[in-house]
Amino acid sequence: FCRSQKKKIEFVQTFIKDIMSAIPLVMTQDADGTEKFSVPDEAVAALRKFEGKIAVVAVVGLYRTGKSYLVNRMIGNQHGFTVGPTVNACTKGIWMWSEPVPFENARGEKLQLLVLDTEGIGGTKSSSDYDTRIFSLAVLLCSTLIYNSLGSIDESAISNLSFVANLSQHVQVKAKQSSEGETDTGTAIESESNALSSFFPSFMWVIRDFALELVDEDYNDITEVDYLNNCLKQQDGFSSDVLEKNRIRKSLTNFFTHRDCATIVRPLDDETKLQQIDNEPYESLRPEFRQQLEKMRTRVLNQLTPKTLQGKPMSGSMFSTLTKTYVEAMNADGVPTITTAWDHVAKTETKAAMARAVESYETQLSTFTENGSTLPLHSDVLLEQHKKMKSNIKNTFLSSAVGDAIETYLPKLKLKMNEFYTDIVNENEHKSLDFCNALFVQLHADTIQKYLPNASNLSKAENVEETNVSMVDILQDNNAVRNKFEQLKDAYFQQGRGPRVDSVWQEKSTEATFTAYSAIATYEQEKKDDQIRLVEQRARKAESKLSSVAASEEVLRQELEESRKEGGSNEAQTSMLQIKLSGQEQEVEMKKKQLEDVTLKLKQFQKKEDDLKLKHQQEMDQIKLELKEEREKEIVSIPAGQGGCGCVLQ
Repeated sequence: FCRSQKKKIEFVQTFIKDIMSAIPLVMTQDADGTEKFSVPDEAVAALRKFEGKIAVVAVVGLYRTGKSYLVNRMIGNQHGFTVGPTVNACTKGIWMWSEPVPFENARGEKLQLLVLDTEGIGGTKSSSDYDTRIFSLAVLLCSTLIYNSLGSIDESAISNLSFVANLSQHVQVKAKQSSEGETDTGTAIESESNALSSFFPSFMWVIRDFALELVDEDYNDITEVDYLNNCLKQQDGFSSDVLEKNRIRKSLTNFFTHRDCATIVRPLDDETKLQQIDNEPYESLRPEFRQQLEKMRTRVLNQLTPKTLQGKPMSGSMFSTLTKTYVEAMNADGVPTITTAWDHVAKTETKAAMARAVESYETQLSTFTENGSTLPLHSDVLLEQHKKMKSNIKNTFLSSAVGDAIETYLPKLKLKMNEFYTDIVNENEHKSLDFCNALFVQLHADTIQKYLPNASNLSKAENVEETNVSMVDILQDNNAVRNKFEQLKDAYFQQGRGPRVDSVWQEKSTEATFTAYSAIATYEQEKKDDQIRLVEQRARKAESKLSSVAASEEVLRQELEESRKEGGSNEAQTSMLQIKLSGQEQEVEMKKKQLEDVTLKLKQFQKKEDDLKLKHQQEMDQIKLELKEEREKEIVSIPAGQGGCGCVLQ
């Protein structure tokens, strides 16, 4: 009992799932006494899941002939589309199976099957015009049209397809250009039929409950296709009934140039079970029925081709747009025009493809830059990524875009990508400027600035210690500064990022170079000034001593003169004064000599200072010239047509 109950529960769950997977594609509603069609959002959402190439099979036929069961078997299910035992039509409008059914045709193409179940023709509540519109929609939407009927192809079965003869009144290839005096002729109608046939699907007539032998009039075996073609041959006679049926036959052969036929025996003999066939286990049906049904399904799938639009396989989203376009044309009391609908779908799909491509480009470039966190980047890296993504996005766009609309939307796509790329380039410029400025300041401070001499503090030992810089590391001449700047340049260009590396270096290094050389010149000048001040101090001391000695010499002379006037009464004292005077004269001469030496040394220092100033000025002029030449070379090296970032927008 438990196992039986479990099976029932699983059966109900499967049944519910299948029922929910059959959804309306085209709904009908009565608006002011007129049947209007609509495509529900549920169908549009479901069709988006059909991302690959789709092949569409539509099943049409008289109501209550088992179409829905045939559709269920086409998707390999026992349940799905509603199957009922009454004389009332179960299907209203056009329904679809909401899940893609993947398969591979005889040519090895991997496709997704989309199956449509249409409202039965000839229902008690439908008109011939309504039936024709439903049939026309099915023809326009599918790759293969299956016409389901019972018994055999007799005159009654042919008569049931009378609306096919009027298809050209409900569908046209191109919008007609009316001109005065123009009338329809048999030739014009035939021409329109031939034009429609190139757009119409392949046609398979499935005959259910078939009990005849497949033989010709001479009882020779024939194929199912032979049987169909024999039934569609023109009949002899000129009665209105014969002519009308021959018109139907001719319409079928003209509109559907690719025809096939499948005959299937009755699945069950029990009428009660037949009315609830979807509740009967598939394995309990007649083996011949199952064999013929599977053979028919395999033949349909092998022959199926993708639904195409202007030579491009359609996706589910394209199919939903096409369906909406046809429905809107019918609701406007117009005749669906195939080329107009296709142009609309092509434009809609191409516009959507462009929007997806733009979004994909922006997402990819933002991801590459991690929303700007990896910026700045070198211009060639950013440009190369832009070109690579641009090429890939273009190819993806072209794979989805359709028809002449490509010429309109491809330039717009390129413009949108270039606009976004320009924004990224500008952001990269700003971040490169900030990054390189900060990098230069840091490297300059660590490499040069703290080693520059400063006569007001670094010349003092206590201030040198405060900077943690030894006096032996202090830059004291221009050659040392040049070497340091080479180290700074190497480190800067190794670590610098983005398009502003060169321009920031030019701006910052020029200013820093002059500052460094000026610091060296100031330091040397102050050292020379200190030396001159020392010499001047020594000169002043020598002059002071000389004046003092000269004054002492004058006093001794006066004392000696007075001693002599006294007549040499004290010869010893006079002799002593002469000795002192002689010593004083020698000291005066020595002081004069020292003063002359200091004065000469001072002149030499002043001349050396003048020479150093001249040499420094010449070096500064040479540095200015070298910097100017280097800047001019870098300006010339930028190719024409490039911006400051080095990029070229194409």
